[in-house]
Amino acid sequence: MTPSTTGQVVRAKRGGAIPGAVHLEWTNNLDAKGFFKSAEELTEMYAERQITPDKEVIPHCQGAYRSAHTYLALRLIGYPNVRNYLGSWGEWGNRLDLPIEHPMEP
Repeated sequence: MTPSTTGQVVRAKRGGAIPGAVHLEWTNNLDAKGFFKSAEELTEMYAERQITPDKEVIPHCQGAYRSAHTYLALRLIGYPNVRNYLGSWGEWGNRLDLPIEHPMEP
């Protein structure tokens, strides 16, 4: 984890993470040449993090641009219940009525 994934880099009124969020950089969807990894590789990578097709998956980032890439990767490998959080952390972190977590580095 990096300071940006543990909420130490604050890009909203508050730093932190959406409760239950699983951090995975969108670039992990790509191979060394910048193309999507194979469906098998992507499926395994997400399954290792308990992100499975039977769950609703809502990718988010700071402003929903990078998470749109993850949305596409998940839809391409057949995840049926995926929605990109358009407000992402920019919205969540600015709303004082929403809960946040403060992930710790391992």
